[in-house]
This record gives sequence, C-alpha cells and structure tokens, in this order.
Amino acid sequence: MKLKKKFLLLILNITLIFLYHDRLDAYSLNVHEKITEQVIKQNEAKLNKYLVNIGLINGVEEELKSGNDTRKVRKWIAYGSWKEDLNWNLLNNPLFSHFYNPLTNKSGVGDTWFSAYDWANASINPWSWRAARNKFYEGLTLKIKAEREKALADAFRAIGHVIHLVEDVAVPAHTKGDLHISEPYEKYTDKNIGSLSYASVPFQYWNVSISPSAPKQFWDLESYNGSIPYGSGYIGLAEYTNANFASSDTIFSETLLGLDSHYFPFPMKSSSILYEGTNSQGKKTKYFKIIKESENIEHFAVAGRFYDIFEGWPNLQRSFISLDDKCHDDYQKKLIPRAVGYSAGLLDYFFGGEIDMVPDKETGSGYVIENNSEEDMNGTFELWYDDENDARKIAWKSPDNFSIGKKGKSTNITFTSPTDAKEPCKYILVFRGQMGQEQGAVVGKIVKAIECVTGRIVSIAGSRIIVRLKGLVLETNIPEATWQQTAKAIRFD
Repeated sequence: MKLKKKFLLLILNITLIFLYHDRLDAYSLNVHEKITEQVIKQNEAKLNKYLVNIGLINGVEEELKSGNDTRKVRKWIAYGSWKEDLNWNLLNNPLFSHFYNPLTNKSGVGDTWFSAYDWANASINPWSWRAARNKFYEGLTLKIKAEREKALADAFRAIGHVIHLVEDVAVPAHTKGDLHISEPYEKYTDKNIGSLSYASVPFQYWNVSISPSAPKQFWDLESYNGSIPYGSGYIGLAEYTNANFASSDTIFSETLLGLDSHYFPFPMKSSSILYEGTNSQGKKTKYFKIIKESENIEHFAVAGRFYDIFEGWPNLQRSFISLDDKCHDDYQKKLIPRAVGYSAGLLDYFFGGEIDMVPDKETGSGYVIENNSEEDMNGTFELWYDDENDARKIAWKSPDNFSIGKKGKSTNITFTSPTDAKEPCKYILVFRGQMGQEQGAVVGKIVKAIECVTGRIVSIAGSRIIVRLKGLVLETNIPEATWQQTAKAIRFD
C-alpha cells in the first residue's frame, strides 16, 4: 500500500511539472535571471577583488568551461538562478520546494516537500549550498586544469541556484503557502520586467553565522514569530515578506481560525485605512493603505464592488478584497530591492572568508597564516602550487582541526619549496572546515613566498647582507656563491 501511494505521488509530481510548471513559479525564469544580473552588477567590484585573489584575473568576466558550455563567471551565476526552476528529480518537486513559511520553518504547501531553505541544503539537490562549497574546493585543488575549470563553473552555477531560493521568498505567496496556478504578482513582475525596482536594499546582517549549513539568516533569523511585525533590521527575507505583504488568499486573514492554512496574523485590517484613489486604468478604486505597521504601503489591497454590503462579516468581506497592478507595483518596489540586497549578501557570505600567508616577523623565518575574517576558523589549511605541466600539487598541509581565531594568526609554519613549480614562489592557500557556525566552508587566496617578494638591500659588508622585504629585515651571513643564487629570486632596487 505504501509503495502504491509513493507511486501515485510520483505520477502526480511529474504531471504537475509538465502541465503547470510555467504557471506555478514565483518570479519567472527571466525575472530571476534579471535580479541575479543586478546582484552581480551592483557588487562587481567586491566580486572581482575576490576572484582575482584566487587566480581568475578577469574577475566576473573570466570565461570557464563546463562540458560543452563556456560562460563568463557572471553568466554562470545568472544561469544557475535561471535554471533552478527546472531543477527537479523523482524525490523532489521544485514547484513546491521553493516555499518557506517562517512561522513554521516548513514549505507550507504540504509538509512532504522540502522548504526552500531545506532544499538549499538537501543532499539529493545537485546544486545545493554544500555542492557549491565542494565544487569550489575542487576548483582550487584538483590536479588537472580542465577539471578545476569545470568545478569552478559548476560552483558558480550552484551559487546561482541557491540565490534563486532566496529570491523566491521575496514573493508573498511563497512565504504563506498560497499555491496558485498563474500567480498574479509573478505575472505582473514578468510583464513589467524592464521597469521593476532593482536598486538594492542591503542586508547588514549577512555575516551573522547561525547555522552549520547554508546561512539561514538570509531566509529566517527567527526574529518574527507572528506577534509583532518587522519592517527591517534583524530579520530574514521570508520573515519580512510574510509579516508585511499579502497574497491572493491571505489578505487580512487574521480573522480566520488559526488552523486555517490561509491564516496569518499580519498585516492586519485594523492597521489600514480605506480611501478612494484611481487604478492604473484611471478608474476610481477603493484601496486599503497600511499605516500603522512597520511597512506603510499606499496600495495594499483593493475593496471590490460588493465589499461594503457585508459590513460586519469580515470573512465574507475578504471574498471581495483583491490585489491589482498598483498593489503589485507597490509590493515589488519594496520586495525586489530586498531580493537584490539579500542575494548580494549571500554572495558576500560565500566569499566572505579572508586568509593570507605572510613572513613570521617574530621569528625572522618561516610564515604565519592570517585569518582576516570576522569568524573563527577551524579545519585544514593547505598550500598548493602548479607544476610546469599545470598539474596542481600540494606543497604543505596543516594538521586537522588547525584553529585560527578571527583577526588572528597561526603559529610558525615552514615548508620546502618545490623544484618543479611553473611559477616559483606562487601558491594558493586554501582553507576547508568550520568558519563560524558553518561546517565545510572553503576559502582561497593566491600568496607569494618570501623569496620572491620585492625587496631592497639595506647594507652589504663583505659576505654580510641586510635586506628589507615588506617591512621585514633579514640579516645574515651569506657565502658569495649562495648570495648570487639567491639574488636570482629577489629583485633589488
């Protein structure tokens, strides 16, 4: 019997995907891609800095090949965002797993499905947050150059898939479990894609680490529990959307019984006023304006022709309240900028780790690793280099559970310089482990060993030489033959 039920569920799953896929989305595929392109454009300088630091000298314009497909980094991220609505398998239906109700931490459209946040972490999701981290690590460390390139392309695509799942909770229906074929707000944004508000409203708590997997703060900071609405500040995007906006079947639903799937405490009708305005066609229309809660919305909802007849019958009146284009436009002016801002924060978080390897000034030899991040790091640090055939090899590896506190540095480390390096003294430092609360974080940085750092001679007396390298003074007796050999690796002023 259980097998039969699962089979029927599978058939229903496949049928819904093929029949209604293009009408059950949140933002359309094109709107998702457009939002993500704006995220990249508005954060291009920061992205370029990080990408250059891992060897992608053209930043977001760097071309990467995966299979038969070659795209720039910016396009791989946007492509992942576009592709997520087509990301399904026999155990999951993205039409339902792109919902997240912050009051229950579940999808809200049937608890058999993943929520948007759970899907971002699901082991069966080939484009999950963990997949992005793993592919990124492979892109920094795989032996064969073409395989590294493919892994990086796949990592950036996976980031785009997860960004899509953040953007989805900037749609009221997707935070209130309100499943519709042909969702009106989605239709409006798709129709007006060229005139939507893409300016970013930054999310200042992007670097708060509160979960061991995908950074949950972008969906839900557990601040809103239905008692007091929040408009900004310490609040996840799903919380903001749920508390301040309505979908077709959840307008002023606070009068419903708590067990009703359309019941939500906010926004409340008592926080609004009803006034007469004009709709987008110039016709007189009665609008509800939210004035008392955290977000003042001029055109929150429309009172229909028969609304006044059922005065005193709030649940009947609800049947004559709807949303029109002016409502949708007011909504998108607040929601899309936050979709941009929160998605930009997700990118910042993914690339948020900062590490470096510098000479150990205290001992005068060897190196220390600096953790310049705002989070403690505990895991494995590795030093990689490319040989003359572009094969990536490891030069040094720390012990497991090697810890460096935030804004701290390691103990002294030493290693033997390889003799087959394509570019002597050039390495990529890679961290993999726990950063803050997140397990499996990955950080990379191109570093130079001291013997290749530009310096200047302070003084020479016979075989005694004093050299200043980036503020570090080296003083030693060097036999002339050794000095001649060493000088090849140091450029003196």
